[in-house]
Amino acid sequence: MGLRHPRGGDGAGRWSRSRPGDGGGEGDAQITATLAGVESAPASVHVTAPELVAVQIDPDGASVVVGETVQLRALGSYSDGTLEDLTEQAQWVSSAAATAAVSNAPGSRGLVSGLVLGEADIRATAGGQLSAPARITVLPIPNRAPVVRLTCPEIGREGEALQFSAAGSQDPDGEIARYTWRFGDGSPPVSSGLIPRSPTPTSRAGPSWSR
Repeated sequence: MGLRHPRGGDGAGRWSRSRPGDGGGEGDAQITATLAGVESAPASVHVTAPELVAVQIDPDGASVVVGETVQLRALGSYSDGTLEDLTEQAQWVSSAAATAAVSNAPGSRGLVSGLVLGEADIRATAGGQLSAPARITVLPIPNRAPVVRLTCPEIGREGEALQFSAAGSQDPDGEIARYTWRFGDGSPPVSSGLIPRSPTPTSRAGPSWSR
């Protein structure tokens, strides 16, 4: 550090410390200043580590689908203005663990599992600091389209009734509620209820679903 002589001269000043090899950190040091060959008396300095002043959860206001997970992070704010990821050091808690459970297992801390529909507040504690609650919303599983598997005769004679079958079809979200048939001949749709066979039309086309 350069110093200008208080009387306007060009004398250069120099600072030194008793632990010149130390790049900084917590501990004690002796500081001296030298100007024009004159060294000051040493001044004792005690350096303390920055203090954790707050913990916040990121992201806040997240959502998760039932049966899936979302990862939260605990970020520590320190007195020197720095941020540190404290996710694995924090203790996590959910206000409604039956709705949204949060993990405290090493390697998966802060991982939230959506169990049933609803909301839960997640908090994290680290270094004696408790975070503000982060709201988690558990959403329903999105509706998925049925998988249609249609079988029908490859050859038919004029005037002969043809039978179609959708017996191999599946609904990923549960049971199929109804089979509805559209034959492309301008006639209205025909329902066969829970029976996966068409009501013997004379033209071939595919089924549609409703749930």
